[in-house]
Amino acid sequence: MTTINNNTEAKKVAKRPQRPSRDVMLEKVKAVEAKIEQHQAKLFVVKDQISGTSLSTEKNDKMTNLKQKLNVLREEQSEIKKSRTNVFTQISQLQASIKKKKSELDAIFSKTNFKSLDALEDHIDKLESKVESGTLKIIEEKKALQELSQLKKFKKNFSNVSTLQESIDADNQNLDQLRTLLNDSKSEIINSSYDSIKGELDDLYKDDQSVRQDKTKLYAKRDELQKEINALYDEKRAIQSEYRTANENYATWKRENEARKKEEEEKNKLQEEQDRLNELIAEEREAAEAPAFESELNLCNGLLAYFGTILNQELVKTTETTTKANNLPTLNIRKVEDSEAPKGFVVKKKNDDDFLFAGSKSKKKNNKKETQSAKPAALKIPIGVMESLFSLKIQAPLSVSEVQSTVEKVQEKKQYYLDNQDRVTEEKKAKLESKFALLSEKLKQLKITPNSSNPGTPANGEEAQPIAAE
Repeated sequence: MTTINNNTEAKKVAKRPQRPSRDVMLEKVKAVEAKIEQHQAKLFVVKDQISGTSLSTEKNDKMTNLKQKLNVLREEQSEIKKSRTNVFTQISQLQASIKKKKSELDAIFSKTNFKSLDALEDHIDKLESKVESGTLKIIEEKKALQELSQLKKFKKNFSNVSTLQESIDADNQNLDQLRTLLNDSKSEIINSSYDSIKGELDDLYKDDQSVRQDKTKLYAKRDELQKEINALYDEKRAIQSEYRTANENYATWKRENEARKKEEEEKNKLQEEQDRLNELIAEEREAAEAPAFESELNLCNGLLAYFGTILNQELVKTTETTTKANNLPTLNIRKVEDSEAPKGFVVKKKNDDDFLFAGSKSKKKNNKKETQSAKPAALKIPIGVMESLFSLKIQAPLSVSEVQSTVEKVQEKKQYYLDNQDRVTEEKKAKLESKFALLSEKLKQLKITPNSSNPGTPANGEEAQPIAAE
């Protein structure tokens, strides 16, 4: 299996962190907890001292009573303050209203020299008397009539003056009443009582100043102990947090390491799958280039050679036997007639080479030899030859006489293979090309492209990438 070399820089393997010891962490925590218990014991003692350090019962009760009175006075002061706030609000509103109304009056009077309605009416009466007397010149009379017309129109606006003035007077009366409320002596009495009680409380605090100082020291000691206890708790949490962090880092490294190993295994499996597919493609291509029936033809040639040897050997034996028979001297065998044969002898005729045997026992032996000579000689064939014949679906010869028939069958098979070799080769190539296309598609799905020139190398000269094993 080839090794995958990625073009990108390989990821740096994280250094293995040290696995934290739980026992060491627990020992540190126990040591801190022991310190916490010691400080808590001291804190309980200080709290008991604080509880035992207090004012006398009589003074304490008196201070409690005075504090309650101060609280009541504070509430009364608060109520008075609220009511005075409302009074100030009302005073501000009345003052704003009076100012506005006076501005309206000033606007009305600014249009004439008359300061009151009575003065205006007196002037109108005087002008009317002059016009009615007839003593005025025409020009003076026209001026008087124009002035009378304007004054009568202006008189209508004077009707609002009295209303505004009455409203201003009413607002002034309300303003005086509100100012009277602010001068209430109750607030002064409450303030005086509050100051008196507060002074008495201050005197009591001064009397027990030493007690309060001791308590202050105890409070400071308590706070210091509590601060140290909190620091110890922080130290405990820090130890536990450090252990958790280290443990998580180790667990993370372990997971990443296992994932990395798994990834490497998957890459190796993918690489093996790639090599297997590429090797299969190479084998298929090699098979596609090989002629059809090549192994069958080799078997046929081997069988023909083997059986040819047997036939040649048999031919040699036959030739030698014939030659020997021809070279033998001619024997002058006397022909024995049946009448001349001794009693108990039988003359058996077969051919000129037959011999005469005497007795019934000899006759049996002769018959047995005749049977054996008539039976064909058995043929022993090696197992490999038998398997070759079986693969070609040809029955093995049982005797030498059947060898020629077997050879003819083998030659027929061979001729069939030769006649159909080109056709079957093309068909095989077509099938193998289809199979190669399927393998190529499979490699594409695995992000691998086969190289036609070298099936073991991906296209474009890139390094082999892992593929998914199926």
